[in-house]
Amino acid sequence: MLRIVLPTLLLLAAGNTFCQTLTPKYISTSSLSNGFYEYLPQGYDPTSNKTYPLLLCFGGYGENGDGSPAQLPYVIQIYGATGWQITQGIFPTSFNVNGQDYKFIVLFPQFTGVASPQSINDFIDFAILHYRVDVIRIYMTGLSLGGGLVWDYAGNNVTYANRIAAMVPVCGGSYGDTLKAETIAAGNIAIWATHNDGDPTVPVDTTTNAYIHLINTASSPPNPLAKKTIFHDDQHNAWDSTYSFTAPLDAVEGLNVYEWMLQYKRGPGTLGVTGLDFNLGKKNNDAIWLQWKTYAENNNRGFEIERSGNGVSFDSIGYVKTLSVAGKGADYSFTDALSKNGKNYYRLKQMDFYNNVSYSGVKVIEIRKLNSFKIFPNPVTDELNIIMNAPLQHGQLNIWNANGQLVEHSMISGNRNINMPIKHLSRGVYTVEISDESFSSKSNFLKQ
Repeated sequence: MLRIVLPTLLLLAAGNTFCQTLTPKYISTSSLSNGFYEYLPQGYDPTSNKTYPLLLCFGGYGENGDGSPAQLPYVIQIYGATGWQITQGIFPTSFNVNGQDYKFIVLFPQFTGVASPQSINDFIDFAILHYRVDVIRIYMTGLSLGGGLVWDYAGNNVTYANRIAAMVPVCGGSYGDTLKAETIAAGNIAIWATHNDGDPTVPVDTTTNAYIHLINTASSPPNPLAKKTIFHDDQHNAWDSTYSFTAPLDAVEGLNVYEWMLQYKRGPGTLGVTGLDFNLGKKNNDAIWLQWKTYAENNNRGFEIERSGNGVSFDSIGYVKTLSVAGKGADYSFTDALSKNGKNYYRLKQMDFYNNVSYSGVKVIEIRKLNSFKIFPNPVTDELNIIMNAPLQHGQLNIWNANGQLVEHSMISGNRNINMPIKHLSRGVYTVEISDESFSSKSNFLKQ
């Protein structure tokens, strides 16, 4: 790819008072990526609830690198491409589409080699967790090898394809087949592919026939149909024309490629999990383990574990993020070491990347923690000290004298240690009973 040496990464567009800044991030997001550049829109606030469209830009083979300060700049120095536009200050701070203004978060990951679909998916997960991403507006574009990465990611499985609203592969270096095309078509992604008809590096047939034709003739073609623009040129560089602002790439719609992408978004997905098996069991020390299994997952973010003492009001006690790979099912477990005495009700709150939630059925298990208490010291003088194995939430304490007469009655809740003044009691032997709806235990003490 053609790169230019940039004297600075902070540049201003003429007449534009907003600094367009690209920030290097030396962060590993997968085994194949050790860094990326970020571009954040004007007014971006990571603490706000506002979300932004995400644009992922993939470079070609020449832009691969180790993510170091020396090599990471490769991904933004491709003449005419998005990173270069930002460094030149000519990338618009906002785009108006159908009367609404949009501002992109733009990320440029660098890979050490040919990125796998899984490593790209890991990067998307990272972006969603660390940026204010509008998850129904995730877009992909790439050139040469990067264009091939876009094709390969969307063609890997329908779960991946369902994450992308629109994609623009430019002279994409990937060889399509019927299986990939069927997968992409089933994902119903808006696609606009570009290529030069005389490309000496990646034959134009990889775009026109190996992908566009196969996608549009799939058993369930996408809506809209995948589109292509083939430039009459004998160079590999089709990106300069693709990303240009000087003239609309789509003469009919009058839109540049960024505006075209922003027309499309994903609809809120179906439930993120298919086939949930959920079970409870007891461990030592009254801990409770939760185990569940999924058979397939789609855009699942993870599970919140909720517990209740009455089966009606639930509180969150933990979180487990998704372990699914490529839309497959996964096995999960969680241990509640702080279970309550009596009945414990549990449910799973499943959350997806569209902020939808669904709940599992409720499971219940009973714990009998309080099986004894002791009085210390015994004999007792002025104060009765009781140590319980575990606290009672709604219990009571009764004291009888040697004649069977009730001399003390108290309600107890939430405390393992009880201290009760008994200076007023006469000397003699007494019986203490502690009980609740599921437990009752007695013990004697001598009052001196």
